Amino acid sequence: MKRYVVAFLLLAIAAFAPPVGTGQFSKTASSAGTPVAFTNAVVLVKEVTILGKSAPRTDNTGDVYVGVTSGNDTQAFKIAPGGEAVIRVERQDAFIDLSQWYVDVTTANDGVTVIYR
Repeated sequence: MKRYVVAFLLLAIAAFAPPVGTGQFSKTASSAGTPVAFTNAVVLVKEVTILGKSAPRTDNTGDVYVGVTSGNDTQAFKIAPGGEAVIRVERQDAFIDLSQWYVDVTTANDGVTVIYR
């Protein structure tokens, strides 16, 4: 299981806004090759753990890709079934906006479970 920690600012960081607190949700894509946004609502966080799970206790069948672009085959992070990626912002005045992140799957109905704080 690979684990990635990214500690730099990405395009999906919003400055000067308060974070929303802690929580989690799952997001699946009904078809391969069609990226879907993590959420339609602005969710500002300091750290996010993205799990290769279509539900909290269900590993994906295939790899998923996540990133800040909505085009097919453009997401930067590959997450294997059951794997995870951790993304955190070190700057005090910046946050990650989860509404600007997308998941693209190689197997229909796979997805991610997102845990944030």
